[in-house]
Amino acid sequence: MFRKKSFFEEQEPFFEKILQSLRLYQVLSEIEKGSSLLDLGSGFKGSLLVRVSPKIKEGVGVDLSVVRKILGKNITLFKASIDKKLKLSSNRFDIVTMTAVIEHVDNPDFVIKEARRVLKRNGKLVITTPEKKSKPVLDFLAKIHLISQREIRDHKRYFDKNSLSTILIRSGFKPNKIFIKKFEAGMNLFAKAIK
Repeated sequence: MFRKKSFFEEQEPFFEKILQSLRLYQVLSEIEKGSSLLDLGSGFKGSLLVRVSPKIKEGVGVDLSVVRKILGKNITLFKASIDKKLKLSSNRFDIVTMTAVIEHVDNPDFVIKEARRVLKRNGKLVITTPEKKSKPVLDFLAKIHLISQREIRDHKRYFDKNSLSTILIRSGFKPNKIFIKKFEAGMNLFAKAIK
């Protein structure tokens, strides 16, 4: 990753907040009460972690820049690149989330392998990412400033169900423990993979 700033570190177009809320809505039902959660690419303010903090036991966020390290008694943010080995112990988290992140990383195989490493047995990885066919629409929305041009320019790749499934399998997840669906009128993918 060559970017220096996290999502929502700067003012983003209004529509970004709406899209972020729709992505988070897909993820919220996967977060169980009392769970330990790692949010990779948590954004500058750790929005997902803050939102679920009353529900979870522990929340850890990792991104290139963060507002501050401690956000509450059970939320910690770390300034780090998720493209590098995580300084977190193996088998630590019940859930790892990546909402609109995997399309930004240089080596998605490495990032997903690291996410799998830190998951407990039967833990789950939850991903949202733009669907491959959404690229022209996202490019247009960025061009007319409804969504962040900086974020769209930073997309390294787009996925479809097959390519996302393939990368999860290559990273060690079993095919029968992977679930992928489209949401937001087919513009985004939601994936859940169980370790």
